[in-house]
Amino acid sequence: SEYQTGTSQSAPLVTGAIALLMASNPQLKPLEAKKKIIARSLSIKNLINDAKNGAVLNMNEIATR
Repeated sequence: SEYQTGTSQSAPLVTGAIALLMASNPQLKPLEAKKKIIARSLSIKNLINDAKNGAVLNMNEIATR
């Protein structure tokens, strides 16, 4: 299956993740929000060469924790 890559694809997804996180935690500072999103991402070994941190957003974790 074909998939899109790059910041054009990731920017709207990360923005949505930040919106979800900030909706339930409006007191968070930007750096804190970034750290929480990275901590709640799902590590995937096969992505280590394709993604900066080798992980994908885990929207379920972001929305429910």
